[in-house]
Amino acid sequence: MIPTLRRSVLAATLVLSHGIISGPDTLLTTADKSRFLKVLKAKSTKTDISGSFYALSALTLLGEKPKKPCQSLLKLKSDDSIQDLYFLVELGCLRKLSTSMMSTLESGLSSGAIADAFMAAEVLTKMGSKVDKEAIEGVLSSLAQKDGSYKATAGASRSDAVSTAFAAKLGKLIGVGKSSSSALIKLGKKVGGKLYFSSTGRNRIETTSLVLGSLLSSSDISADDIASIAVFLMSSKHVEEVKDISHIMTALTLLSDNTVHIPLVLTVKDGATKVSNVVGAPVKGSKVTVESAENSNGDKVDISLSGSKLPSNLKPGLYEIKFKVTPPEGAYAEQLATRSVSVTADVLPKKVAVIAARGSKLTGKEVKHTATFPNSFPGEIETDENEYVLHVKVALTGNDKVEQLFMQLSHESGKTVSFPLEPTGKNFGKKLNLGSPEFTNKAYGPGLYSLSIIVGGTLLTKSTRWEVGNIMITWPPASSPSVELMGPKEEISHTFHQPDPVPNIILPLAFTAICLAPLGIIFVGIQHLGLKLKLPGGSQNIWALSFLASLLAIIGLNVMYFLFLNTFEALGGLLILAVPTVITGNRALNDLYAKRRKTKTE
Repeated sequence: MIPTLRRSVLAATLVLSHGIISGPDTLLTTADKSRFLKVLKAKSTKTDISGSFYALSALTLLGEKPKKPCQSLLKLKSDDSIQDLYFLVELGCLRKLSTSMMSTLESGLSSGAIADAFMAAEVLTKMGSKVDKEAIEGVLSSLAQKDGSYKATAGASRSDAVSTAFAAKLGKLIGVGKSSSSALIKLGKKVGGKLYFSSTGRNRIETTSLVLGSLLSSSDISADDIASIAVFLMSSKHVEEVKDISHIMTALTLLSDNTVHIPLVLTVKDGATKVSNVVGAPVKGSKVTVESAENSNGDKVDISLSGSKLPSNLKPGLYEIKFKVTPPEGAYAEQLATRSVSVTADVLPKKVAVIAARGSKLTGKEVKHTATFPNSFPGEIETDENEYVLHVKVALTGNDKVEQLFMQLSHESGKTVSFPLEPTGKNFGKKLNLGSPEFTNKAYGPGLYSLSIIVGGTLLTKSTRWEVGNIMITWPPASSPSVELMGPKEEISHTFHQPDPVPNIILPLAFTAICLAPLGIIFVGIQHLGLKLKLPGGSQNIWALSFLASLLAIIGLNVMYFLFLNTFEALGGLLILAVPTVITGNRALNDLYAKRRKTKTE
């Protein structure tokens, strides 16, 4: 089998060495251009002058031939606006300059603002009018800085890239001095191989685009700096604003046609290499060779191009290939470009065999159902309690780069369940017990299932789903339907604990009588011995009665505890009653002891 190649740009790195420069790893694709055109054509070109200028300029750079609504735009212009006059001249809508327009432009030359001076000088030059060189020289000298950069106005706190670029263009316009890139480059910022510029009131794309023209006309700009700007612009191509699109297209057009350096982009698609500029135009006469290559395991691989194509006998896999691009003579430079390329292969199912058996081992007497891709086997396979183990074997055509191979069972309700097929020698297979949890926990009970074989993988040209046939599963039987979680529930009925059987009432009464018997014995004994019970008199009477009252209160507390008090309430009451009981009991006993001692003394 001959593998096919599919582009998979996972990374792109351009390597720097002596004489070899960096560059972008992507270009302006057809899809990018279509996206730009969609945004630009939705923009009305009759509502404002600046928006119309940017939209019409970008459309022209994209190869369109838009109709310029000059009459509508001339009605919108203001003779006092240098910017309006500049945009109208650039669009070719302004045919002559009135006295008020000339006054505005002459004021712009000496206004002290470098942007106004630049636009006024451009308008006067293109309209064939005389430019006051002394006024321009005065503006440039007043705004120049020691390092060669320029401020926007005398009141600006520091210089900026756009003003410095405008100053370079003004100097070239009046033939004053040489344009150098060093001051501009110092105002830029280079991060991760991207060189861009920023300025107050303008975003990076606009500023970099305005600066690029001055850089390309300077005497000492390096190809590496130009390539780094190209990297930034290509990383910023996903814009949706008309103004940004116009600046992107202006800058990319300059990068694709200049005398300093034209950045190259190497692409690999379907095994073929192609060298283009940033706008996608092929660079004819470029030669591409392979410097080195590694597979995904890091092993070196010997690869040689056949013309501009990779060899057709490459094994499927991921390769990191370092290409050397040798462009034709002109504004080009040699470069090394590393690309990650995916080599894919065609793998298809060839044949399938399905057997419904009683167990995991076959006796050879079972009925075998077979089909050859892309056909299905006729009829249905039936399974029951006697034949409940499915034996599935699949043979493939191609190689062993299959990463996903499944058998899928689709229930007649529309729900599906999949099982991976494992390698069995040269083929793949699966033994599925329909009564095991592996199936019952995933499937949807008995019914008609459609069997499909699915072949896939990242290194395959395409994935394949083959509908093999139908299987009627009647075992195990359907389980009872589960209760709906959110539906109505059956009424809950509880079985409470039955009370313990009550003992015969005679027993507790007899126990109570036994407990009270000692009290009866005491009273009988007092009567039999002829003892007399009397309360002490005098002060002894008070303490004795108080002591007896405390004891009765404790007895009453126990009765209340038995009837309605809880343990903590009873303990609290007992703690309170214990204090008077101890005090009164102690005094009553002391008085009794003192009286007896006095009686013995007498």
